[in-house]
Amino acid sequence: MTNQQIIDYIKGSLKEGLGKEVVKNNLITNGWPIQDVDEAFQSLEPTSILPPKKRKWLKIILIIIGVIILLGAIIYCLPAILSLFSKDITPIDDSDLQLQTISIPESDNAYYDVSNGSKLDGAIYLSEDENSLVYDHLFGRKWDDKFVKDILSKNATALVYFTLSDSKPKFQAPEFADPDKISYEKPPVPYISLRAASRLNALSALYLAKYGYYKEGLDLAFNSIELGQKMEKSQEPLLNYLTAIGIKNLGMETVQKILNYSIPSNTLFQYSKQFDGFNKNVKGLKSAFKMEYLVESKLIDLIHNGNQDAINSFGSDKISQTDLQNKAKNNFYFQPNNTKELFADWARLNINNVDKRCGYLDKFELKNPIVANASSSIPWSVVKSYFTENAVGKLVSEIIIIDLTGANYRRCENELLISATKLMFAIKTYKINEGKLPNFLADLIPKYITEIPMDPYSGGQLKYSADKKIIYSVGRDLIDLGGSEGDDWRQMQNPMFKIDF
Repeated sequence: MTNQQIIDYIKGSLKEGLGKEVVKNNLITNGWPIQDVDEAFQSLEPTSILPPKKRKWLKIILIIIGVIILLGAIIYCLPAILSLFSKDITPIDDSDLQLQTISIPESDNAYYDVSNGSKLDGAIYLSEDENSLVYDHLFGRKWDDKFVKDILSKNATALVYFTLSDSKPKFQAPEFADPDKISYEKPPVPYISLRAASRLNALSALYLAKYGYYKEGLDLAFNSIELGQKMEKSQEPLLNYLTAIGIKNLGMETVQKILNYSIPSNTLFQYSKQFDGFNKNVKGLKSAFKMEYLVESKLIDLIHNGNQDAINSFGSDKISQTDLQNKAKNNFYFQPNNTKELFADWARLNINNVDKRCGYLDKFELKNPIVANASSSIPWSVVKSYFTENAVGKLVSEIIIIDLTGANYRRCENELLISATKLMFAIKTYKINEGKLPNFLADLIPKYITEIPMDPYSGGQLKYSADKKIIYSVGRDLIDLGGSEGDDWRQMQNPMFKIDF
């Protein structure tokens, strides 16, 4: 048994600061057996060192577990707490963004000749491969007479229906004539068949011009331009307006290609007068932005009210439909009036831009965006959205707004194409009569044109180079580079049109 006297001596000596070996040597020197001394030291070690270490780590582990549980409880309860103290703004005044009900007799409405479900829709026979070949022919990548004749013959009835639209003075999809009956689903009227028919119409115009029927070819091309003009003036959402611009632009580019043929100057003069009617459709584009606001406002209300169809319609890889449904019920994460104000601000900025020169458009800045790039596949930031008020509303608005960015620039491209084509008519007529290209645009006035067409970007005159045989614009950045090179004028810094006649 361990001698208690030895143990007491060891404890006292250690407290006085003596080392273990010194204490041990003192005991042996004073005659205590080595075995008794070792046993005494061993009896002290378990109680003086090991137990405290075990208690220390156990306490740390318990603290960590407690912190994790506390954080989990805070995260779980925070949305409910934030919802209690969060409040939406009062309903906004959007009276300036409202639209009127439009009533057009069916007999005056070209929509019924070219809409989905009409005779036109059932008369188009165009496979995916054939459609691709049509594009190749329209943009000068190839020309196969047999293919062109076959495809036009197969779609002859569709071309007749498309041409009928020229006899109607107006165009209006009934789905958008009454603002109170507009659906958030925005039906895709009428444009799949219509766009296909416009390409076939352009192909037919080029085919006629190729074989000397210039007037007939120009008639078909101008038919597309006039239909696009009617569509631009209608009351419809932005996507439909942009489709109208696409049809109008295709007609204008077809006209430019036909100008390369030997057309009599008196024929050119007759058609050049029609450009005065292809004016800037300010009202149509403004109503398209208003329509977009009204459609999105309806969607916002339905999502907030838990309408499952509306929630399902909002397809996005940034947020799941389940997450959208849950967060839409929380006042902190989804505030309908706040979200509508975002759309209203966007619509008003773009409406004001319609009246501006294209080189001076204001850009809509998203404040504290939820996602850095709404067009990417990166999900929205879970951490950021968790602590952001109206996070769902911001996300919904960002994705839709970014998808519609650039509508005013498409309008600018349309205006530029009209100006450039009008100027080409004057230059072509000058060359026929004078035997050469004009040295300067001023040479065209007043015999061939009353004034030089405007560059929609700068507000000044379009640029011209007799040496390079080009017409060009200074583009969005307003820097005159003397024209740009390339195959697609829409992608050029200085959009350029070649004079190939």
